[in-house]
Amino acid sequence: MHAAGKMFNAVCSTLYNELNCILFAIEIPDTEGFSRVVLNPARYKIPQDNCPMVFIIAEDAAGINTRTIIKFITITPQILGYK
Repeated sequence: MHAAGKMFNAVCSTLYNELNCILFAIEIPDTEGFSRVVLNPARYKIPQDNCPMVFIIAEDAAGINTRTIIKFITITPQILGYK
């Protein structure tokens, strides 16, 4: 699955079903080039031409494979608590 061009809620659902992770927020740029973090913008369509920061919750940060998530959703994840 590629997240680009998909609705945020569809990506959340697939990510949860496939990887047991919760995608709960995304950084969205406005028309003036500033960005803001938006919690659960369900009907937001993820653009195809950028790589937004996303926020994901996983059961165990040590057990999550960042490369798997990046490959799965093809956007750059920031995993809270992951170092």
